[in-house]
Amino acid sequence: MKRKIGLVIAVEEAPFERVYGLPKTKTKLHGFEVSCYERPTYELYAVSSGVGEVMGAASTQFLIDHYGVDLILNYGVVGALEEKAASSSLCLISAVVDYAFDLSEIDNVPPGFHSEESSLAIPTDPFLRALAKEAFPSLPELVLVSGDRFVGKAEDKAKLHQQFGASVCDMEGAGILRTAKRNGVPALLVKSVADTLFGGAGEYRLKSDEAAAKCAAILDHLMASLK
Repeated sequence: MKRKIGLVIAVEEAPFERVYGLPKTKTKLHGFEVSCYERPTYELYAVSSGVGEVMGAASTQFLIDHYGVDLILNYGVVGALEEKAASSSLCLISAVVDYAFDLSEIDNVPPGFHSEESSLAIPTDPFLRALAKEAFPSLPELVLVSGDRFVGKAEDKAKLHQQFGASVCDMEGAGILRTAKRNGVPALLVKSVADTLFGGAGEYRLKSDEAAAKCAAILDHLMASLK
């Protein structure tokens, strides 16, 4: 039986289609547009979630409930929080910190901590990361901070890096990973840096198309190797 793989894309849908070609079918259901692809070893259901943690979480749950996917993949572009990340255009996400979630004023916990997790940084699936590293040993593994705010200012990036020890940031990763984990579905996040430490929205727009295409090409190899 073929694997069923769910792919959550925030806004980088066009570069994915340039790599994968046109889907076999496109379906609109419950407010989501789903692109369905068939490959020899798997079926892929790709959803363009839109921007933000809520839509990332909703898209993930939709793929799990409606299509019964075996695993969740997310690709997209991220912002660099330190120069090390800016020099590496493609990376695996080892863990995600939901930095905008904050119960510190009522509970004795640090910002970003969820009581059902054992650590502040929520790990992505270790088996999928290991598989990705077998295929692409040079891919760095970086910690991602995620929250519903575009971070463009260098001083804000530096503060997030210092507070959480993270190298990159986005707006969807926490919602995707936490939803997948709650359903017992493994998740892998592959990201490409689209703006550097001192870049902002302008640099993001210039580089996001190229960065997303690189991520889609990497995921093609990963998904083909899954057994």
